Amino acid sequence: MNIPYFPFVICAGILVLCWIHFNLLCAAAPAKHPVPKEHPRLLGSRHRLQRLASERTEAYQRMVEVARELEADDHAKMLSMALVCAIEQDEQLGKSAVQMAMKYITGPIRQGHVTFGHDLARCAIVYDLCYEYWTPGQRANEAPHFTCSWLMLKISAKC
Repeated sequence: MNIPYFPFVICAGILVLCWIHFNLLCAAAPAKHPVPKEHPRLLGSRHRLQRLASERTEAYQRMVEVARELEADDHAKMLSMALVCAIEQDEQLGKSAVQMAMKYITGPIRQGHVTFGHDLARCAIVYDLCYEYWTPGQRANEAPHFTCSWLMLKISAKC
């Protein structure tokens, strides 16, 4: 064996083995499942959320308390209200969560990309978990300053 070509042969062999291994992994990968048409779907189906609530009753009751009674910041309040709404199909909580989200959608964008990201995430979660309580007009809202982000929500809703 010619010594100068030895490292090349080793590298070529490793590349071939990696290619074979990659192809085997791709063939064994599970097929992707389609995105469900019904809501909620971001954090799981309604059935899955209900099952989790029954499995973790103490944690769920703390969340219900925040959603229904406690004064809390918008983050805790919106997420709690949206989750309880989805699990119990509570129309009043759903409409209240939608109204809180609409303040962010129609209001001015707050300063900072992190703040904006949090606002967008809260609105997306409320959009999904409380979908049936958004009016068609609210779903189609295209306030000029929120158009790009709202389009992202619309795109995820059409998946």
